[in-house]
Amino acid sequence: MVRPPISCPWLAELAAGYLREFGIPLPVRRKSLWGYEFARRRGGCKLGFFVGLLTPPRGRAAAFPSSQARTPECGVFAFVRPVASRLHGRLVQREASLFRRSYELLTKYTNRRPRFEFHEESGAALIRHVPLAEFPARRRELYARNFFMETLALVVRSGLAAKLGRVRLPAH
Repeated sequence: MVRPPISCPWLAELAAGYLREFGIPLPVRRKSLWGYEFARRRGGCKLGFFVGLLTPPRGRAAAFPSSQARTPECGVFAFVRPVASRLHGRLVQREASLFRRSYELLTKYTNRRPRFEFHEESGAALIRHVPLAEFPARRRELYARNFFMETLALVVRSGLAAKLGRVRLPAH
């Protein structure tokens, strides 16, 4: 099992308090991700949030869409999969989609770095991340916790978590 770059046994419980619409978090330890997924699934479609650490990819492309990423990082992203689905088109790619409107609100709420990024061609369409190297070494866990609380509070305040929790998933 991949070990996280910082100790964060509190992460699942902290994020679950913000993402209640998604139920029990599922641990994610794959590719370049270490954290928890809060998701709804039906048929071949899946939507929700990842909350955790973005680690250096091991021989593959990173699991997140930021060209500016300097791993390891703290990251929160909202996703819709598969990217080629009508659901992704409706929620992410369309003009005035839920993700586009949420991105506009979130960029208004976050005047300082790190800002949210919108990637319409990615499963991880809306992401906010910060390199652990930007935090003082002795206080990384504290700063990481603050980053996660602030980011998740912004996601809830924008209405994205509640609205994504109510999205009707296709039957197939």
